[in-house]
Amino acid sequence: MQTCSFRRFVITFFFKLFILFRIVCQSGSAGSAFLSGLIRLKFDPYGPQIYSHQIISYINPKLNSIEPLIGIQNGGTLLTIHGENFTIGNNHITVWIGNQPCQLFSISQIKIQCETRLFPSSLLNENQPIKIFFDRQTKLIYRQFFTIVPNPILYSFDKYHQYKSFKSGGHPIKILGENLNTIQNIQLELKQQIFISPLFRNNTHLIFLTPSIQELNLNNQQTIEMTIYLDNFNKTSSVIYINDPFIYELEPLLQPYTNRLTIQGTNLTSIGHTKNEVIVYIGCDLCTVVHLQADKLICQPPLHRPEKYSKTKRLCYNSEHPSIIVSIDNIHTHVGFMIYPKKLIILGKEF
Repeated sequence: MQTCSFRRFVITFFFKLFILFRIVCQSGSAGSAFLSGLIRLKFDPYGPQIYSHQIISYINPKLNSIEPLIGIQNGGTLLTIHGENFTIGNNHITVWIGNQPCQLFSISQIKIQCETRLFPSSLLNENQPIKIFFDRQTKLIYRQFFTIVPNPILYSFDKYHQYKSFKSGGHPIKILGENLNTIQNIQLELKQQIFISPLFRNNTHLIFLTPSIQELNLNNQQTIEMTIYLDNFNKTSSVIYINDPFIYELEPLLQPYTNRLTIQGTNLTSIGHTKNEVIVYIGCDLCTVVHLQADKLICQPPLHRPEKYSKTKRLCYNSEHPSIIVSIDNIHTHVGFMIYPKKLIILGKEF
């Protein structure tokens, strides 16, 4: 039989007609045994006894898994704890990593989530136990340890380095660094209003695409502050928006087939594009760029006339001749059409 230590005896008067009684007590430990039964309230050794209508059971919470088991010194790592019976008792739950608290986010019957805080530098590269306390008495310790690692290192992303983008946006912002795989939440903030997730990420590289100035509610060329958030670690740099390049239509607009197509323009390389970053399409096929400079590009058209439909049945062009489109980031300019010679078939042979 388990006893419930007396904590409080409350008498509430209600309209001077009824007296309501409430007794609050704290349960003792049941050890490893499973106990279940009615609550018995006894007044003095030989006094009356009262039994509850409800059955009370002693059930222990169970810990199954915790992920991740690694996080940066600045904190911000979201721990997800899986198990059973997490909501029994009074729901007074605390989670500790070593002697550092983990801020609770959510609690359910089978899952607890908490976020790590700043760790002292003395704990760097140290393994710390994960402890969970229920109602201040029941303690669970996970079988594996949590490791605190140094904050990520970012190269060239700082207040002294400035990135560039055309006003139409879509330009890759490439960030090199170390220890990026330990980060859960990565966001790039521009103008304190737009948050962008990475297009690509691994342990040493991050790639974001710039938004257009219309998305930023801007009109003119100007410099915008950027802040990157890596869990609870952040760093600031900037990006300058400049006028889009101008790409001229071909003269004549209907271009006879040639093995080297020259397209004129202005400011084609003003933010550092290389020939591998400018794409020219003839229909759905690539016109391989072999040369790029500020005022022109040269590409090699496909040898044969592109099909009107791609392999995925997408319509590539609905005109008589395949269209020529130049793409630079978010800028897509139609510059003309390419006329391929008609095929001549004689006695079943194609010429």
